This record gives sequence, structure tokens and C-alpha cells, in this order.
Amino acid sequence: MFGSLKKNISNYVLQKQGKHLVRSKELKTLENSSTAGILFKLTNNSSDFDTYLEFMHYLTSRNIRVFAIAYYEGKNIPAMYLNSKEINLLSFHNINWHFKPTAPFIKAFIETEYDLLLDLSTEECLPLEHISQLSRAKFKVGINNSSKNFTDLMIDVKDNTSPTYFIEQIKHFLTILK
Repeated sequence: MFGSLKKNISNYVLQKQGKHLVRSKELKTLENSSTAGILFKLTNNSSDFDTYLEFMHYLTSRNIRVFAIAYYEGKNIPAMYLNSKEINLLSFHNINWHFKPTAPFIKAFIETEYDLLLDLSTEECLPLEHISQLSRAKFKVGINNSSKNFTDLMIDVKDNTSPTYFIEQIKHFLTILK
């Protein structure tokens, strides 16, 4: 009961804050972007983590500077994730009672006008939704999900929500858009 109440409060606060967001929207692709903010949720599956890192390196090879935030839902972040200097980590310890991230690097991430914001989370993750919705990024990309109606490009992956497939779709659409 309290879990759903906290989620409802979180969604209410987020919608209220999102209404006041001012950002300059602009169609951005892999060809005309120089910066990207990336959000994703970590699990205990190390191959998913490797997929995210490969995607970050792919973007970097295209001369796109990448800034990433990953959220781990558990109380203790596994050691395999702690060694990555490329990713700012969020956990249970730096979100408040209604799932709003409170880590020091969040405000700077949200206020930075990235060319692209790529929300790679394929399931509900309220801490990342806070960041994504409040971001001042010029072009926001995410999965087609009824609760995530704050992106500029929503990609429908049907029933295949693997990070690999979703990233392939992102690459495809951000290449063909003009």
C-alpha cells in the first residue's frame, strides 16, 4: 500500500515540476549531436552492463561526449559496477522517500543542455524518470511506455525489451531521422 502511495506522490511531484520546465527542443541525430546524456538501470546481469558500455563507446567513437547515470535498485552496488569511472551511480542511498534522486551530480546533469538524452531503461524506474523528465536536453529518446510520455521520440520495441535490441533501435532511428 505505501509503495503505491509513494509512487503516486512521486508521479504527482514530477508532473508538477515538469510543467515548469523550459527547454529548447530540437531534432538531434547521431550525425548532428556532440553531447549525450544516458540513463539506464543496472541489474545483476553483467552482459547488460557490457551492452551499455559498448553503446557509450560507440557514441564516443562518433565524437559524441557521453555523460551517464545508472541506477541500481539494491542497497549495495555490486563491485563490478563500482570500477567504472564513466558512469555516475545512483542507489537506494541517494534517492528520497518519493524516489527523487538526491546525489550531488543530479542537478548538473538535469541542467545541462545535452543534444541527446537517451533513457535506456525498459521498465519503470522512478529515479531515472525524474532525471529524464526534468532534463533540459534538446532531444529526448526513450521506450514507448504509457508512463513515459515526456520523451520527444518514443520507440516501440514490442515484447523485446532487451537492452541490445533497444539500443539497436535507437541507433536505427537516430540514423534515419532528418
